[in-house]
Amino acid sequence: MKPAPFALHRPPDLAEALELLATLGPDAKVLAGGQSLLPTMNMRLAAPSALVDLSRIAALKGVEVKSDHVRIGAATTYAAFLADPASIHVPLLRLALPHVANAAVRNRGTLGGSLCHADPSAETAGSLLALDARLELAWRDGVRQVPVADFLRGVFQTALRPGELLRAILVPRPVPAWSWFDEHVRRRGDFAIAGLAAVGTPAGGAVAGLRLVFIGLGDRAVLAEDTMARLAQAPFDAPSIARAVAGLPVELAARAGAGADAYRIALTQDLLARALAAAGASVREDHP
Repeated sequence: MKPAPFALHRPPDLAEALELLATLGPDAKVLAGGQSLLPTMNMRLAAPSALVDLSRIAALKGVEVKSDHVRIGAATTYAAFLADPASIHVPLLRLALPHVANAAVRNRGTLGGSLCHADPSAETAGSLLALDARLELAWRDGVRQVPVADFLRGVFQTALRPGELLRAILVPRPVPAWSWFDEHVRRRGDFAIAGLAAVGTPAGGAVAGLRLVFIGLGDRAVLAEDTMARLAQAPFDAPSIARAVAGLPVELAARAGAGADAYRIALTQDLLARALAAAGASVREDHP
């Protein structure tokens, strides 16, 4: 199938893009990498009257290291991020993004486009939630910041308002010293059945600031706050890890609902056990 007719606009700068979004109205869509939007248009699941193509706007691309955060332009492709020397300051994304689809998709798809698509199995959203990132949302008359946790509203639903676009991703610095990511897929490049993004900083025989985010469950990425609290309140040893893994199904059933079926629960327990084993090794290296 082919898409319904639409008008294509290719603004040279951000100001013109925001003006177009304000004047074209809610039937217009933003085109970043097009890896999610264009297939839905081809299947006539989406039929925007106009597309605002961001590919010419340099201000929406690149990675900048600031004193208190790393700024990632929303139109930065996965491949461009991974090739940028500054990406070493966000090691979790360097672990997670190679799992995204395949090289062709990573060459065209963008971090911001993935966030705005809001697929619950997306590696980008899960990793940025683990990093407690904030998002810059711009419109014709201003800019606001929204935590990733508040931006994700459900399956393909976000906090974007009419006329807004995602301008940048802000990852707090210093980033945690330890990062871990893995996922279960049927074939490499497929959507995650279940995945885990984890960060923390080994210190004093424990992992400070531990954050655990599961993807592929429910209607959005799931921050496992109960499990995080349980691990923070006990010695970081084998019995504590075993109790955390055993208690995970209860939390995920409450937070993810029907998405936390028995098969996915088993996969998430495997992911958590492996992540915490890796964290434990980091703790022992830091505190022999």
